[in-house]
Amino acid sequence: MKYIVGVIVVIIAAIAAVLMLSSGPVGTNTGTKPKQVVKLVDYVDKSGSEVSLTTQGRVVGESEFRSVRVTISKNSRKVEILKGYDMTVEKSEQFANSKTGYDVLLRSLANAGFSKTKTSSYSDERGVCPLGNRYVYLLSDNGN
Repeated sequence: MKYIVGVIVVIIAAIAAVLMLSSGPVGTNTGTKPKQVVKLVDYVDKSGSEVSLTTQGRVVGESEFRSVRVTISKNSRKVEILKGYDMTVEKSEQFANSKTGYDVLLRSLANAGFSKTKTSSYSDERGVCPLGNRYVYLLSDNGN
């Protein structure tokens, strides 16, 4: 009988813990401002804004390591092959782009959750996913 009561108490405690953790803290005010959410469509008209995707392969020797970086702005699309871990440009091609094309890209990224914050236990992204591909997305506004 006491085992049944013990099991019921454990189940109730587990349910209460799940409910408390899923609802988050209640009534806490840390005095900090909420993080500003980036609206990607606001960058369509900014002359110095661009979006880039860098794809890196698995960790190999310096001479064999390659990355591909695609950078898109409202006026251009650039594809670069990067050599080594210092990512020096080995080959580059540039094409024209339009404001409409850039607008569609930014809206697509927004719909895909590009600006949602994700937490990570890694303080340095280098070396993450050493056996597979690593994808680095970046929104730049005049170099920032």
